[in-house]
Amino acid sequence: MSKNFVTILFLTLITVLSWLGFQLFKISSESTIPKPTEKQIRPINPELDKSVFEDLKQSIR
Repeated sequence: MSKNFVTILFLTLITVLSWLGFQLFKISSESTIPKPTEKQIRPINPELDKSVFEDLKQSIR
């Protein structure tokens, strides 16, 4: 094997390992929940407006 071939092989290996490292970092730091879904699953207020139920009872009678 010539010296040029070993150099090219070494640089290719460094490139592939860098690419793999950057991709792993991107995957680990990226959110897996899309923004529209994130907006849809936001916490809701657990307090119910009881006047709505009273109005509903009145409208049924």
